[in-house]
Amino acid sequence: MLLNLAYNKMLSDIEVCYKMFRKAVLEEITLTCDGFGFEVEFTMKVARSPRRWRLYETGVSYYGRDK
Repeated sequence: MLLNLAYNKMLSDIEVCYKMFRKAVLEEITLTCDGFGFEVEFTMKVARSPRRWRLYETGVSYYGRDK
């Protein structure tokens, strides 16, 4: 919610473990977190980037394995 308010975005869940982006995005962003905070740091840096990259959400299907 804070990211949506601060950066005028409408994202429902940023901590989903699935992210897809171009190599150019990673080359221009300096990441400092190496743990579970990656999702928040990456999303905030992309949202406030002067390059104005677009953030999209899409549904992901998941079917768990049976024992």
